[in-house]
Amino acid sequence: MNKIFSSPIFVCWDVTYRCNLNCLHCCFGDSNNNNNVNKELTTLEAKKLFDELSDLKIISFQFAGGEPMIRKDFFELAEYVCKKNIITTVATNGLYIDKYAAKKMKNIGINGVQISLDGINEEQHEFIRGENTFSRTIEAIQHLINAKIPVSVATLVHKKNVEDLYTLINFLNSIGVKNMRLQFLLLQGNAVDNLGELFVELNKIKEIIDRVYNHSLVRQKKFNLILPCFVPSLIGQKVFNTNKSSFLINNCGAGTCNVNINPFGDVTACGILTDEKWICGNIRENSLKTIWNKSKGFSIWRQVIELKGKCSSCDLLDDCRGGCRASAYLTTGDIKASDPLCWRGVEANETAC
Repeated sequence: MNKIFSSPIFVCWDVTYRCNLNCLHCCFGDSNNNNNVNKELTTLEAKKLFDELSDLKIISFQFAGGEPMIRKDFFELAEYVCKKNIITTVATNGLYIDKYAAKKMKNIGINGVQISLDGINEEQHEFIRGENTFSRTIEAIQHLINAKIPVSVATLVHKKNVEDLYTLINFLNSIGVKNMRLQFLLLQGNAVDNLGELFVELNKIKEIIDRVYNHSLVRQKKFNLILPCFVPSLIGQKVFNTNKSSFLINNCGAGTCNVNINPFGDVTACGILTDEKWICGNIRENSLKTIWNKSKGFSIWRQVIELKGKCSSCDLLDDCRGGCRASAYLTTGDIKASDPLCWRGVEANETAC
């Protein structure tokens, strides 16, 4: 049994599935409409949630989506939760952030913002996010940096940008960004229909991770990379142990220390696996503490399950914990399958998304 905290440490709330964009890879692309807006948590319901999060003494909270800033009460809610002395961050595409919004975020106490930037130029970024988004995203980043808000960039690794991720580190560093999260395609939402345009060969993924790991800024611990769960299997145990402070592995704490809440109050261990079968409860019906401690839906995440395939005998299993369970399930339909993005034992001619 994995160590279970008496309450979550990190809570992510997908504020809405609505968005001002319709990105090629979006997990929630088929939910990006106004059909369910009346089912979303109200301002009062959200504040009640924040009161409980404060009582539970959670450490960190994130506004996500969809595009969280599309909600008219975003700043009201952000100010309310920040007053609870909870570390509060926002994951956004940045298009609602001008210098006034950035200053307001700073004044109410937002601790950090993650902005999606999917390439080093218009061609790469707008291939994913649409026209007239690249320059506006860069401007948003600069507004946040000018407001002295820490910025992390989230970058989808895709067909058009994979060769330039090394250069992207230089660019981000030059404008004051010191953190980048590399993300890989998940077979859900819009990505299913756009797989052929987006997928990157698995050997290319390994090659680029080797390159960015050896970037001088990373090696000198002047730039942080945040990478998926399976990365120890790519870079090797020795490397993983010697440079953790600048090469952060996003080991999954789903259901053991992290929890996700969707726009309608449904609680899941994982923010990607949100279908009905994965729902552990709803905060409109029970407190988050009750759901966390009593829902049987968390059991699969809290057991030491016997993984299948190459994971079952891998010497790095204790470090990567089998990679991403969402990736395994979405690709194979089996939560216990090996993460399809793991490099170990895969021939160079095989591919992955």
